[in-house]
Amino acid sequence: MKNYKKIIAEYSRQIESQIISEEKIGKTIALVKQSMLRQRERMLSYAEFVFFQSKFIKKRWWLLQALFLLALWLLLGDMSDDYYLPRLLGLGAPLFVSLILPEIWKNRKYYSIEIESSSFYTLKQIYSARMILFALIDILLLSAFWAITGLPVEIFIVNFILPLNICCSICFRLLCIRKVNMELTMMMIGIWTVIWMVILANDSWYQRLVLPIWGLYLALSLTYLVYCVYKLLSGEEEILCN
Repeated sequence: MKNYKKIIAEYSRQIESQIISEEKIGKTIALVKQSMLRQRERMLSYAEFVFFQSKFIKKRWWLLQALFLLALWLLLGDMSDDYYLPRLLGLGAPLFVSLILPEIWKNRKYYSIEIESSSFYTLKQIYSARMILFALIDILLLSAFWAITGLPVEIFIVNFILPLNICCSICFRLLCIRKVNMELTMMMIGIWTVIWMVILANDSWYQRLVLPIWGLYLALSLTYLVYCVYKLLSGEEEILCN
């Protein structure tokens, strides 16, 4: 038995001396480093990266958002009583946001966060690219909706943009917590929708709020939305570990 071990050890040393060359290993490492440097020189610009990220987003959600705004426009056109106008807009904002939740939450649903975080680009870069795409398309859709409806700016901002900002804040804040799923997020948005409907139902209180107060609420909602986006982009470790 000892003779076999001795023969195997001698054979291993012979193979190492003949096949494994320190010089060749060094050359291989140098070639790999050169290849990585060439790859870095050919890195995509951020605009190209955002464009390629758009290929991974299912366009049907944007189509559904466009169809939803079209249906909302038709309902507003048939409405003769201004009493229901803010209620309908206030109800439409959370529904508009909810249509993109499946796309935002798909990496949680399919457990692909770890895979994305191990890619060449960081999870922060991936999330920021997707949010830029969502923001650009939604701004275009909402701008077209506002232009077609001809609503006064203050009515559109107070009754649609304000609740939309709060819904987005809820979405992005809960996205920072890994244990929170899409269903819980939709439930929280639903709770906010009920609260907003209660506010709008109190017509006497609603009419007392002058434009500067609504402007203050809008500024606060935008500030909190920016904070939630910042927490999402700066909390990569929290997303992965929670």
